[in-house]
Amino acid sequence: MDSKSRLSKEVLGLVPGYLQRRAEDILRLRESIAAGDYDQIASIAHKLKGNGAAFGFPDISRTGADLEKAAKDRNETRTLILIENLNGEVLKLKRDSHA
Repeated sequence: MDSKSRLSKEVLGLVPGYLQRRAEDILRLRESIAAGDYDQIASIAHKLKGNGAAFGFPDISRTGADLEKAAKDRNETRTLILIENLNGEVLKLKRDSHA
């Protein structure tokens, strides 16, 4: 069973906006890593950790948790990788939501 079929119709209607906000988060994450603002990255990642599960996207939650840890550790390489992983997850979900 895919994540779309587990979501209620009400939540399913919110998914496009949710994914758009995650795309905006990715832009902020990229700006934050360029500025070395790990506190901002950790804050965004913490929210991802919580709201991914609420929308039925456990991969976003896991990436958020991993990203929060990488930011708190100030691990630039890991943080960059996780931001790009998140971008890939969001792009895939956007494609799947149009299928």
